[in-house]
Amino acid sequence: MRKRCRSSTTANLHATLWLGRQLNRFAEVSLGQRLRDPAAWRLYESGAAAMTSTGLWRADPGGGRSEPRCLEDLLRDRPDDDQEYRRPTMDVTTDGDTFAISKMQFAQQYASIYFARLVLLRSKIIERLSSSGLDERKVKLCSTLLDVDPEIDCIIVGTIYKNMKLKPCVLDEYMTDPVVNETRVSAHALTGCYVAEDDTVELEDEHARLLLTGDGINVRRLVTGVVLAVRGRLQPSSGQFQVFETIVAGVSDQAPFPVVSRDKLVVLVSGLQAGGTSILPQLLVDYITGAIGSDAERCVMRDVARVVICGDSIRERTDTTDRNEVRTKWTMKAETSQIANALQSLDLFLEQLCSSVDVDILPGPLDPTNVAVPQQPIHHLLLPRSSALATMHRITNPCSMTLDGVMVLGTSGQNVTDIADYVDGLSRLDILEQTLMWRVIAPTCPDTLYGFPFNDHDPFVIKSVPHVYFAGNQPSFDTRIVEGAHGERVRLIAVPAFATTGQVVLLNLRNLDCHVMQFSSR
Repeated sequence: MRKRCRSSTTANLHATLWLGRQLNRFAEVSLGQRLRDPAAWRLYESGAAAMTSTGLWRADPGGGRSEPRCLEDLLRDRPDDDQEYRRPTMDVTTDGDTFAISKMQFAQQYASIYFARLVLLRSKIIERLSSSGLDERKVKLCSTLLDVDPEIDCIIVGTIYKNMKLKPCVLDEYMTDPVVNETRVSAHALTGCYVAEDDTVELEDEHARLLLTGDGINVRRLVTGVVLAVRGRLQPSSGQFQVFETIVAGVSDQAPFPVVSRDKLVVLVSGLQAGGTSILPQLLVDYITGAIGSDAERCVMRDVARVVICGDSIRERTDTTDRNEVRTKWTMKAETSQIANALQSLDLFLEQLCSSVDVDILPGPLDPTNVAVPQQPIHHLLLPRSSALATMHRITNPCSMTLDGVMVLGTSGQNVTDIADYVDGLSRLDILEQTLMWRVIAPTCPDTLYGFPFNDHDPFVIKSVPHVYFAGNQPSFDTRIVEGAHGERVRLIAVPAFATTGQVVLLNLRNLDCHVMQFSSR
């Protein structure tokens, strides 16, 4: 009888499969058992030992590559069986009404949202002009564009419309001239945006529209949907309005910053893309729950009071079929299976995380919910296990919440990513700051960003300036503090995509300090 010889590759494959079974078994254990049940710890010890022996690396908050830890070092400071483990608590208020849609209707026109936006922001801009000491004897403040006087400098308020010949159009696929599409695609590939030298901007209100020219306006850094005021003079010969200065609503109307007695950390993570083969999400869960890490790292993680997941939580579906190929029930079944597996992985991830800390999850463009913004919460039936926990909070995108008096406003990043295609010379954090100054979260909605045709209001107008303003799924981490004229301070955060960067952001609510943590499996 021939003896069966197991090669090293086969042995590694069996070890990997065994490790997967061990980790899956450990994932079924709640955090209370994980920290206090010796049997649960022994189960994790076997999995952790296999992780070390197969060459996996531990999370390194410093961003560098660290040495693999032995089993004794990994579990040296595990808690005693009778030790109580408590995270800091906070008072949380979520504004669920602003971005909630009770009934989805598309019968009305999209123009109504622009008029509602103009009405809301016109008063804030005029208020800012009045507080700046406007001399109406030298400058005329026009109530409408029809009141412009060519004999004197005028200030007019309206909504920007940007003419861009390279901007994609829904009718592009029906165009017979391929040169136009090739020019558009090549321009975006070269510069990363659709901005051209001959782009123009116009200002419109409920009555008229004026073409804006002059050195006082930067066409390359404006997008359709921005409400602003311009100071200048009408040129009777050409009918154009020469701009000397632009005025936006700016940072104002901010509540006082509260006094937070101790460090309370909020973890911001985006782009998990669960459902793949990466071990980074499991490392993140184990690090936050205190299953791995040094004494100092566990002390830091004990101050984590909340985790906010900023969209794109499941992996992007891989489409192996040609667009021109007829889709059969077999291909559709494979696509559905991909989404189902990704949702199961996400549900398991959230169940482990929610057993330790409160979690807020925003939907993103890859997640199973409506594409048009504001996106509604992911349905609880798609995440049955984690949704049964009281610490699981499914919220809208954008979202607005108050954490111990700290006002937090955030999105999954569609607003910033969309604007980046239509401006030039601005970083992602610069774009986020501009939306704050414009006081509109998503000015390009509904022009180039899918949205609902709201009839009597615009939910994207920032009525009260937050203390923290973030956008998820960005190429890299970036942050800064923006200060207003009257002492307002806003922490801006570009949250990187976790699946591609391995980074999460730690925000301290006590002083708005912001740090990035790097995870790596190499």
